[in-house]
Amino acid sequence: GEPFEYLAPVIRNKEERMRYGLLMYFWKDGIPFNKADSPDFISFLASFYQLVVQETTSDSRITGSRQEAVKFCFKYLRKRKWISKMVDRSHDCMKEGIVQLLATKNVSLCVDVWQNYNSRYLGVLMYSDFGHVLLAFENFSDRRETATEIANALGEVIKQHKIEERVLAITFDNFRANPKALMHINEMRKEKDLAPLYGVRCVSHVLNLILGSIMANSTSKSKPRTQLQYDNQRRREATKDADNTKESRLYKACFDFSKMVRGDTVLSSLWTKCIGGKIPTLPIQTRWTS
Repeated sequence: GEPFEYLAPVIRNKEERMRYGLLMYFWKDGIPFNKADSPDFISFLASFYQLVVQETTSDSRITGSRQEAVKFCFKYLRKRKWISKMVDRSHDCMKEGIVQLLATKNVSLCVDVWQNYNSRYLGVLMYSDFGHVLLAFENFSDRRETATEIANALGEVIKQHKIEERVLAITFDNFRANPKALMHINEMRKEKDLAPLYGVRCVSHVLNLILGSIMANSTSKSKPRTQLQYDNQRRREATKDADNTKESRLYKACFDFSKMVRGDTVLSSLWTKCIGGKIPTLPIQTRWTS
């Protein structure tokens, strides 16, 4: 929903509300900030701005003339620095609102370190009975992707949002340092007399490991990611097709198997039992769809 209720300190009048609306226009719709430099956009905005503010503000800088409105828009509304500043102010106010919302809620976190070329980012999603919220998306490039660094960064996010006593569990991906990171987090919580957190392995990531191991046992020379095609059209095809039936059995078997110990013997048996020697096309979504 619109976060206006959390922005009372920022939006004091219609003038401020219009500035915030301008920010949302660029921010939510993903419009490049440099589009605010367009003379045509400034001209249009000034005409609209004049109607809004000439009877709702006592600002001496606004005389009611369109020319003065253009000057005001050009000076205050079009600047990229102003848009960035409003983003920061809005984020701070919404963070305060989230803190208030979580004062009586128990939550679970989903954590992932996302890498794009030479940059790394820490993403933290929060889940509760009201839905989910992106709690943090921070630049992690200046930190090493170690258990200690992940634990410290996650601890900072938890502390900032004052949910140290509200977190029940954390869901991680397959990164081998995650169990140790959880151990560090629980050690820090123990020092503060807080209950330990449960660590949960993401089922989709576990399924990826299982399918990857299955594909490795096949005689195909193609890469598993090439073989595992996510064809949305096949989802709409009749499920009576024999291939789809086999794929459904494979998916269910892999899903049920996700909490079991993965051994080569079991994988080979599962492979032979479900699909024989055929490479399946699974109409399912996993992290590979990204």
